[in-house]
Amino acid sequence: MMETVNICPVCDGKDFRQKYKARDHVVSGETYTVEECLSCGLLLTNPRPAKDAIGPYYMSENYMPHSPDDGGLIGNLYKMVRVFLLWRKQKVIASNLADKQSSNTTILDIGCGTGEFLNKCKESGWKTVGVEPVADARKHAKDTFGLSVFEEVEQPEVSKQLYDAITLWHVLEHIHDVNEAIENIYKLLKNDGFVLIAVPNSSSSNAKIYGDYWAALDVPRHIYHFNPSSIQKLMEKHGFSLSSIQPMPMDAFYISMLSERYLGTKLGAARAILNGSVSTLSGMLETEKFSSLAYIFRKSDFKHS
Repeated sequence: MMETVNICPVCDGKDFRQKYKARDHVVSGETYTVEECLSCGLLLTNPRPAKDAIGPYYMSENYMPHSPDDGGLIGNLYKMVRVFLLWRKQKVIASNLADKQSSNTTILDIGCGTGEFLNKCKESGWKTVGVEPVADARKHAKDTFGLSVFEEVEQPEVSKQLYDAITLWHVLEHIHDVNEAIENIYKLLKNDGFVLIAVPNSSSSNAKIYGDYWAALDVPRHIYHFNPSSIQKLMEKHGFSLSSIQPMPMDAFYISMLSERYLGTKLGAARAILNGSVSTLSGMLETEKFSSLAYIFRKSDFKHS
C-alpha cells in the first residue's frame, strides 16, 4: 500500500516539486519520485510504501546493512573499512562524552543492525542498549555479541531509563514518523546528553554528480533525504540545538561504487575512486559538501559547560 505526504514534516509546507526519478536498484526495480519541499528544502520519497507495507523492500541479500557476510567487490571493501569506521565512531562518541565516561555511561543505539558498533561501545566499558526492528539482525547482535537488543523504543527495557548518548547511524532517513521519533529521543536523553544522527547529505557534491543514480537515495527505503539545513530545522523544532558536525569521508567512495554499479559504466571502480575523491576534497573545503554527515545535537534548554 502506498501513501502520499501532503504536508512537510519539517516546516508544514504544502508545496513540492519533483527533484529526481530514482529506481530501486536493490529489490523491486520500481521507480519512485523524490520531491523537494519548496519552503525548507527537505527531499522526500513521495509517494512511498506505507509503514506496514515497506518490510519486503528490506528483504534482499543485496541489502548491505543487515548482511555481514556479503561477498563481491563492494561487500569486501565494506568489510575492510568497517574495522576502522567502528573505531572512528567510538572515538566520536568518546570525545563528546568528555569527562563523563565511566562504567555508568549509557548508550542507546537505535537501528543497531547486527550490533558491531554497539559491541565496540560495550568493549569500552559502557552500558549499552540497542533497538533493531529486523529480527535476523537483532538475533545476530544478541547471539554473536551478547547485547541487549529490543524490537522497539517503546519497550520498557528501553524506555524506562535515560541515556548519556543516543545514536542513529543512517537510520533517521528510514523512519516514517520522524517527528514522533525525535520526541521519543528527547524524552530518553539525559539533560546533559547528546544525540548523534548520521545521514546521507542530499546537497553533497556526490549527490550532484550522480543525480537520479545517487545510491544514497536508496528508494523506497530512504523516505527522507536530509541536507544540513533541513535536519537542523527538524531538530530545532523539537528543542535541540546543533553542537557540531562530523564528516564521514569514507561514505563517498562506498556510495560512488554503488552508483557506478547502478549506472553500469565501464571502468566503474576507477570512476568511483575519482568521484569519491572529488566529493571528499569538496568536503574538506566545505564540510557541508561531504557525502554523509554525522550531526551532534544537544537539548537547547540545558546549559552546557
